[in-house]
Amino acid sequence: MTDNTAFNLFVERAHELLQAGYEALNAKACNLWAEPEISGEIAWKIEELLCARNQPWMRYWTAVDNWPENEPNQTGLKKRLGKRRRLPDIKLKYAGQRETLYFRFEAKKLAGTGDYTDLISHTDGLGRFLRRVYGREDQAGGLLGYAQTESPEIHAERVRTALAENPKKYRVRANGGWIPVTWKNGPKCCFRAIHSRERAPVIVIFYSFLAFHPSLS
Repeated sequence: MTDNTAFNLFVERAHELLQAGYEALNAKACNLWAEPEISGEIAWKIEELLCARNQPWMRYWTAVDNWPENEPNQTGLKKRLGKRRRLPDIKLKYAGQRETLYFRFEAKKLAGTGDYTDLISHTDGLGRFLRRVYGREDQAGGLLGYAQTESPEIHAERVRTALAENPKKYRVRANGGWIPVTWKNGPKCCFRAIHSRERAPVIVIFYSFLAFHPSLS
């Protein structure tokens, strides 16, 4: 997708669906849930919304959790098949008239002060996008932090600090640092950064932090 306007609308729609799925949950009751349960519930709520088709554009979208990633670039024993394939936590599919696009979210539970490191880890967080385990052809992807203690803003600041202190480690582009994102109908605590990838164009990662704790009103 080369049209910036169309790309921006696609990303905005993806986050609008994310926020709608989150708002359809009893977030307070999810405080003790593990990440797979929360992600699965959000994906289910989004799909329910899409089936209702309250907006005309929703007919082109689908939401699933744990939809396996194929590895056409790998051969032989290196290629993961069947149940060994990687599973993004939430995958949104847009099947438009001219193209099919995907927006993948990788999520982590934030229940302790150090949990943010899982979100940006090389092995199963940010690194899966940077190593093209997820979204090899995607221009953008999403990381979700489920804040079960403290506020989403506190966890977001920990991630921002980590990226700022070691941009080379996290492949943050010189002109692509941490910037707040304001959505009309998307997550309230969201930021974006631009990251480099090996032998591939840059990828824009959107970091969204959602509250799941007993103090919710």
